[in-house]
Amino acid sequence: MHQHEEIEHIIVYSGKIKVKNGDEDIIVDYGQSIAFEPFTPHKIEMLEDSWLIGITIPSSKNYPGKLKEE
Repeated sequence: MHQHEEIEHIIVYSGKIKVKNGDEDIIVDYGQSIAFEPFTPHKIEMLEDSWLIGITIPSSKNYPGKLKEE
């Protein structure tokens, strides 16, 4: 699990991922997206080969390297 100070949007361009958002597991398939508010603990697991687009608002120079591990 990690968190960061920016809003984060993850768009699944291809493949399928499992997102752990707090105690909830969410499956996000190609063409779908998910967003996290700042400081929301979350974890992303690839369920198959996947391409993701990650956007942080405001932009983070170190994204995704600037993470606070839980």
